[in-house]
Amino acid sequence: MAVSQLVCTLLLGVAQHAVNVRGTSTCPTPQEIAERIPPLLSDEASFPADSWIEVREEVVAHTGLRQAHLSLGHKTDKAITPMGTLRLVGTCDDAASEIAVFAATWSARYETPAATELRLPTLGALAQDDDDASATPPGPASVPSSPSPPEPTANPEVSPAEASPARHLDSPSATATARAEPAATASRPMSIGVSGGAIRGLDSNTAPRLGVVVSAPLFLTNEAWLGRLSAWWDAPRTVSFRTVNASGSWLRLGVSPGVARRWERGQLFFEAGGDLILAYLRVDGSGFETNFSYGRIDVALAPSGRVGWRSLDGDWNYWLGVGTSVWLSRRQLSASGTDETRQLPSVDALASLGCDFWLGR
Repeated sequence: MAVSQLVCTLLLGVAQHAVNVRGTSTCPTPQEIAERIPPLLSDEASFPADSWIEVREEVVAHTGLRQAHLSLGHKTDKAITPMGTLRLVGTCDDAASEIAVFAATWSARYETPAATELRLPTLGALAQDDDDASATPPGPASVPSSPSPPEPTANPEVSPAEASPARHLDSPSATATARAEPAATASRPMSIGVSGGAIRGLDSNTAPRLGVVVSAPLFLTNEAWLGRLSAWWDAPRTVSFRTVNASGSWLRLGVSPGVARRWERGQLFFEAGGDLILAYLRVDGSGFETNFSYGRIDVALAPSGRVGWRSLDGDWNYWLGVGTSVWLSRRQLSASGTDETRQLPSVDALASLGCDFWLGR
């Protein structure tokens, strides 16, 4: 008999703390989360009857961070109450444990204040009170005692309409042991990065390129589209005039506004985009009787692509990029004393490595 009572008590405790978890999350699944919540609940903590926890998983486009948005649904009044947002880091088991800790802590702060019943006195009662007050002679003055502290009340300002379990909720975001993230705001994240690579024309030698780049989502509602602005410098390249034993060198430095589209799969990402290049071209002669030099403004179109890997926290992105620059103006070098000319490359190929650091996530 005692064994049966013990089994019934255990089953009743499990049923009392059973939690209904729904949602589209795959890592972790709703079932994995639901299995971890009951052992964390205290005897007093519970969720309202006919309620469920909705878990919606999201991957932030520009960083690849995984987030879980939690909300509490209630069948009675069909209200949906936000519980909070968690950043998911680590394995699926780690994420399930974090969500379970947050939900259990949230339930401990759940309040259902009782509605206060207010009864107004009748006119007859008021008249009786006036008669009693006039018939009672004033007594001797008494020394006022020190006021006693007011007794705590259960949220006296909460109206009966607000006392519904699905509407009166106190979020534990300040005390939850899980890493709770604030709700999404209108702030626009951005990244700052550096890059280094090599550029080579179809018929010229190779030169290094160094650059910096700033990127930011074009739209707050679709962070897969990025706007970026690059500033870069190419080391000088040379071309020889064989008949006069002389040479010319040129270099470019410029800025490149552009747009890119980003796709992600886990920690890997791929970007495809295009830039408009505005560059200053500097040409210098060497070995001539009269060495020449001049500067020009060049314009080019530059399609490019990147493949990269992001860190677990999403703050750092490391990438390998390739691209081409198609110059809209053809530049030709000539020198006095010879009919020989040299053509600057109209198409350059670029291979580069870089890293970005994201701010304002």
